[in-house]
Amino acid sequence: MKLKVLISGSRGFIGKELIKVLRKKKISYLTLKTSDIKRNNFTYKNITHFLHLSFRIGTTKSNTTEKNIKKNLVDIKTLCKKLNPDIRFIFISSIGVNCFKNTNKIFKNKYYYSKLKCENYLIKNFKNYLIIRLPNVYGLNQKNNFLIPSIIKKLKKNKKMIKINNYDDNRDYIFLSDVVKIIINSFKIKNNFILNIFSSNVFSVYEVTKLIVKKLKIKNCNIIKLKKNSLFQKSYYLKRKNSNILNLKKFVRLENGINFIKKNSLLN
Repeated sequence: MKLKVLISGSRGFIGKELIKVLRKKKISYLTLKTSDIKRNNFTYKNITHFLHLSFRIGTTKSNTTEKNIKKNLVDIKTLCKKLNPDIRFIFISSIGVNCFKNTNKIFKNKYYYSKLKCENYLIKNFKNYLIIRLPNVYGLNQKNNFLIPSIIKKLKKNKKMIKINNYDDNRDYIFLSDVVKIIINSFKIKNNFILNIFSSNVFSVYEVTKLIVKKLKIKNCNIIKLKKNSLFQKSYYLKRKNSNILNLKKFVRLENGINFIKKNSLLN
């Protein structure tokens, strides 16, 4: 059967970029609204892959609730029952699940915890699955509640001083275009698999802030470190390797990936 992908979350940050590339490559696709999953109102024929990008919990406190954790799991249960078991179910998860799944920290972060619950249900109840755990995704047109856009937003207000929380958090960053390549390459994977993605772009929040200040050519900016308990340690990411089945040999370096940031970003 010819490749045909059904996608939830197609209007999100990753989804929009993926759709552009699918069109260029002339890969057939359809989109699925979260509201249709909720109503259990969808029927599609000749689908070979289902890509689940949609997720109700983000980085803001307002949507990180127990109610949304339950909604995410209900969505997975509905999809597992509704989809043809021969369809390839690709679930986009987070590398934070791999870092914290065997520690108490997994319960402190509801986003990771919700991803883990969905992963576990999918593995037990759907025979044809692929789980992709992504590190911190960044790129152009990302919402302001994510780290890099939030730093730029703060610098717009005050170029002379910026306060940063959790400055010693070390995270692995992956550029949006690399994420799209990974997803498209994953369509060829046939076995049930969990892919833990490591780009080796490991930087602390403080180091990311310095890179952005430098990229924007801001002089004499005072970066004030506000100490909080760090969840992310460098040891989670070091000496980790990606599976060869991804066929992605090189990732965009963070210092090159943020070239979309220009000096006039502060004027817009």
